[in-house]
Amino acid sequence: MKNYIALHHNGIITLALLTMKDVEERLPKTHFIRVQKSFIIAVNKIISIDGNRIILRGISSEILIGETYRKDFMEMMKKKLLI
Repeated sequence: MKNYIALHHNGIITLALLTMKDVEERLPKTHFIRVQKSFIIAVNKIISIDGNRIILRGISSEILIGETYRKDFMEMMKKKLLI
């Protein structure tokens, strides 16, 4: 399933023929951030951050912050006063 992504929104999963880069460029950077190769998250869904783990509202598993994306993620969180 190359170039297909799964969009999760309000419990609904939609497959789209896009690359992660396409999605990342289209989403508003003030509300979404890429946290690893396979995940872009909505900032307003963050419940907690513990080290390199993120807990999101409505998702039962943790999402790990990738090394490549950690600096940008932490800078955004500082700006939003989440940490």
